[in-house]
Amino acid sequence: MIRSLFSVLGLLIRALLVVILIGGLVFVAFAGYKGSQPMQQEGANGMTYWQFMHERIGTIHELPAKML
Repeated sequence: MIRSLFSVLGLLIRALLVVILIGGLVFVAFAGYKGSQPMQQEGANGMTYWQFMHERIGTIHELPAKML
């Protein structure tokens, strides 16, 4: 009785882990796909999200460091 209960519990945990893994992979694939599409906002001029983020991060790196 206990052994079968643990067996079912183990199967449920494995199934849950598989669902979480597949969900994570789908999310990463979706974000990669959508990030590669041109943005639809005014002034974006066909820039993708990844290009936008690369530009923003580059601009942040060029800022002078603030002294505390």
